[in-house]
Formats: sequence, C-alpha cells, structure tokens
Amino acid sequence: MKGKQVRVIVSLLVAVSTVGFLIYQYGGEPAGLATGSTKAQTVWNHMEPYTNSYLKAYDGAFDEQPPTPIDVLEAFNELGYSVTGPGGFWRTTVPNQWMGCQVNGELPACHALKSLEPELKKWDAFQEKINGLSPKQASRFLAANHKKMVRYLKTYVPAAKSETGMKATALYTKKLASAFETSGAGSLGDGDDL
Repeated sequence: MKGKQVRVIVSLLVAVSTVGFLIYQYGGEPAGLATGSTKAQTVWNHMEPYTNSYLKAYDGAFDEQPPTPIDVLEAFNELGYSVTGPGGFWRTTVPNQWMGCQVNGELPACHALKSLEPELKKWDAFQEKINGLSPKQASRFLAANHKKMVRYLKTYVPAAKSETGMKATALYTKKLASAFETSGAGSLGDGDDL
C-alpha cells in the first residue's frame, strides 16, 4: 500500500511540475489556461483602444485569432515610438508643436518636459530589448514584463493625440500639470486635436 501511495504522489508532482513549466513557457496564467486568457491577450486588451490612433495598422488584426507574444511586443514598440520615442508625442509634438520649446525653452513646461528625458530614455532601452526577439524569447519577455508594459500604457499614452488626451494621462497629472499652468498653457489653442 505504501508503494502505491508514493507512486501516486510522484505522479501528481510530475503533473503539477509539467503544468507549471507550460505556464511559464507560454506566458499563460493558471486561471487563464482554461479560458484562453494569456499575458499577450491582457497587454493587447490595454493596447486595443489605440487602434484608431497610434496602432491603425493593427485595427482588426486579432479579430480572427488571439495575438501572439511577438505580435503584442511589435505593436507595443510601434505605440512606444509614437508616444515616448525621440520623434513621438512627449518628445516632439508636445514640446515643439504645442509649447514652442524650440523657440522659448525657458518656459517651466519646457523645463518639465526636458526633465523627463532620462525617464523616456529608459523606455527607449526597454524597446531596444524587444527588437530581434525570437517568438520563444518574446513569450518569456512578455511573461516577465507584462505588468510593466500595462503601467506604461496607463501612464504615458493619451487616449487621443489632443490636449484633452494629454491632460488625462497620469504622466501629465503627476509631473507636468503645475509647470504647464505656470507657463500659461492652460489651453494650448483653439482646437483640441492636432
């Protein structure tokens, strides 16, 4: 009887270990395996609202099948370059097109935007890590970084490329609002959109 109990326990341990390995390998969550929910789907769900603005090429892309980790990372990179990249929303559109920092860089808003540069460069480095990942590496990368990516989306990405969208971001409310108000940038012009 004891030998049979040992075999049952060993079999259960092997089964649990196998399931744990598969969860790690493919980036799924234990509760999500039964429903098909994955970290890739979770991150994509946070990015999908931007298919009308930053991710137009991805509109409807995952209607037929769920996104793969590499698809999600590529879309994240595209979004990231548009928002925090060197030519993106926070580094070019807001300071140069809206605030005129290239002409009057002494405004408090311009200083506040400039002070974000080290923070934004960290995201540049994060995105560089994504470039060239294999599908297997993408799954592991996403499993390790999905929460960080969702925080990025919630902090930096405006719902629309507009003053209203900008002011609704956590980045603006936490780090820029007072400097913009001091600069007299309560309203950036007649129109809300770019």
